[in-house]
Amino acid sequence: MFNDAIDDGLHPGPNPFANLRLEQSRGRKDLIALTEDELEELCQKALDVLGEFGPAFRAMVIFSAYVGLRPGELFALERSDVGRDEVTIRQNLDGTGTIKAPKNGRERIVGLPPPARVALADVPVRLDVPWQFVTPRGRRFTKSSLYYYWNPVRAAFGRPGMDFYELRHFCATHLLELGVSHADVAIQLGHTDGGALVMSTYGHPSEDGARERVKRAYAQNVSRLPVEREAQLLRAAE
Repeated sequence: MFNDAIDDGLHPGPNPFANLRLEQSRGRKDLIALTEDELEELCQKALDVLGEFGPAFRAMVIFSAYVGLRPGELFALERSDVGRDEVTIRQNLDGTGTIKAPKNGRERIVGLPPPARVALADVPVRLDVPWQFVTPRGRRFTKSSLYYYWNPVRAAFGRPGMDFYELRHFCATHLLELGVSHADVAIQLGHTDGGALVMSTYGHPSEDGARERVKRAYAQNVSRLPVEREAQLLRAAE
């Protein structure tokens, strides 16, 4: 509007608002991923607020966080897809309720971390349905039924706006903190870009953790040096 006023000769200019921009969110790039302690606290809230269904929902949260599935992949996961130490992601439930191939059209096999495997012990087995995770009535989860149970949990956790999808960011960040490469994390998450999206958006390793890993790397390198050279470095450090 101010530019129009200048064009119409109603103001001599220049436009003082020319470079004014509203602050824009960087979305998931600025997301702070949960720590393991925070994840455990979140899961405790499921036990606190969901009653008898709390243990099963807690297990679903843990499984999602450590395996890194997309919500639709979680909904369509069958018990036969879960092995002793691997999970086969072969289908996805889309927004219309249709079972399709996973995103990118590719089936993938991913690791099943021990915390996720142990958590499955709290999931009742319904022999009348094939799904790994079901509602208390034995129905397959959908986005709406997920948030029916997720909403009180995240509110009790103190983050009512936290999206369930953020558990995938926990998975990526946790694996990076363990020293897994970006490319390997991408395979776990089902990305086909060799790790580019993990580097730009999904991985949020802490600066403190990065510094500690650098220190450990140099410490390990020093331990492999000849004894004389190692002694020189130690004296210099003193």
